[in-house]
Amino acid sequence: MHQLIEAAASELSNRDALTFQEWASGLSVSQFLKREKRLRAHFWTQASMRTWFLMSSDRSVLSSCETFRLKSEIGGGERGTSYSVASVFTEKKLRGKGYATEMMNQLVVELKRRDPSAQAVILFSDVGPGLYERSGFVAIPAWDRTISVPHTSESHNWATGLKRADLLKGIPTVSAFPGEFSVHVSPGQIDRRVERQNIYAEELGDAKPEYCGAQTPSGLAYWVANRKALKVTYFKASAPRDAEGLILMMCQHASRAGLDKIVIWETPEFTYWDRLTHTVARSPRPDSLPMICPLATQVKPEFWRSVPNALWV
Repeated sequence: MHQLIEAAASELSNRDALTFQEWASGLSVSQFLKREKRLRAHFWTQASMRTWFLMSSDRSVLSSCETFRLKSEIGGGERGTSYSVASVFTEKKLRGKGYATEMMNQLVVELKRRDPSAQAVILFSDVGPGLYERSGFVAIPAWDRTISVPHTSESHNWATGLKRADLLKGIPTVSAFPGEFSVHVSPGQIDRRVERQNIYAEELGDAKPEYCGAQTPSGLAYWVANRKALKVTYFKASAPRDAEGLILMMCQHASRAGLDKIVIWETPEFTYWDRLTHTVARSPRPDSLPMICPLATQVKPEFWRSVPNALWV
């Protein structure tokens, strides 16, 4: 068996030069290295992230990943922690040898050893479910709701725009109902997504909407620009009128930023899509497939129903 270690900060830049080939999203090598350094300096990353290496006997890296520590809750009020895995990477010359699976197997054991009260490990797969199913993860069905943006500057007063400073004031914590499992969204995690958006705006000239969110009397949404789409990271609305107000604000600012569509991850508590005046297409999500490996016996995969986009890292 190979050894799983927690990587030191001094070891990360060399690894970045390799992971560039998978995660750059249009950035040059120097821009990607700058992006990684900047995101690691973000306050939420500093508090929650660890990087892991699977090492061979000659101390070479066979596979790597990151974990982020999150707050979670088992329905009925038992609060705890869960861990989100991201950036799983194996060099092309080392693929097909089972190193990523070996790393994930050891990682789940190590997280449980370090945190006996941990409730679950989650991730968002871009390579389908098979790789992670071998390590005990279960895929959760995932759907996108997509709205084509009408290119108009029409204004309205249904919703109030929110800027980045408003985000840091906090968002409401939604408790899990009995029979559910919830991984909580923090303001810092959403703010990190805004920081990532801003990096691409500065380095590649991508869109940077004037606002990063909106609120209505009983609704709240946050978003980021992602190439030609407005990706909604957090969306809560207790009535169709509140949802319409939020969507109108999204359309207005997406149009001003030259974005073509709005993408909202479907969550089960939002049940009145057909009552909205906007046409909202529903389709299976092609990537970012949510998967969960329960650590606490009370957590069942089917209990994790509400998966907002803000949990993606």
